[in-house]
Amino acid sequence: MATINQPGQPISALPLADSVSPTDTLLGIITKAGATGANQVTILVLAQSISAAIGLDDAVEAAEAAAASASAKAEAAGNAASDTVMASRGKAGGLAALDLLGQLSLTDGKSLVPALKVLPATQTESALLSLLLTLDATARVRTVDGDVLISSFADRVLASKTFFDETGALRVTPANVGTLPDDVTVKDGLYYAGVKSLPTGLSNNGGLIITDGSVFYPGTYGNGGILAVNPNTSGA
Repeated sequence: MATINQPGQPISALPLADSVSPTDTLLGIITKAGATGANQVTILVLAQSISAAIGLDDAVEAAEAAAASASAKAEAAGNAASDTVMASRGKAGGLAALDLLGQLSLTDGKSLVPALKVLPATQTESALLSLLLTLDATARVRTVDGDVLISSFADRVLASKTFFDETGALRVTPANVGTLPDDVTVKDGLYYAGVKSLPTGLSNNGGLIITDGSVFYPGTYGNGGILAVNPNTSGA
């Protein structure tokens, strides 16, 4: 862009520039090192001079340095928090974690050790908890029918005071326990009556043994009312 002022033409009469670029120049009177004279100054040089004069360059540099410092501090704080969490896992009053399989796990701060495994509930079965920890004698196992001391757990199992039902859930053996006649037979997992009379709680329906659930017969369960073999036992 170039504008030539004719002798006697006022500056206000000159055309206005609708835009400028960094390489465009301004004409002005500049005093530098004690000398005053007419000079041409590019828009870029003028902008840089103004930026330096008002401290904008220093402000940008300071902002960049502050941002870099804040980023480094945030990273350090994140690492410290992660280290704190890892160090507190597996300790009294500390933290636990879920591993990649969703199992409750403990750790010494370096690696995860599965502690509890939860089998989710379905429409027909309750959720089950699988213990993977070593327990002391004061620990209790919570069954669907009550709590059992771990110290007496083995004795109760051996004494047939507990059993695993058809779903795999641990249960306390009911008070009413019966014995099946020795001439009953099993076919396809179902019990069939022989010639001997059936005991309390059982009836004969075309050969199939029906149970009303009032008496527990070890190794069996009521499958829709039909006496069936409990898959989690050795049978009757």
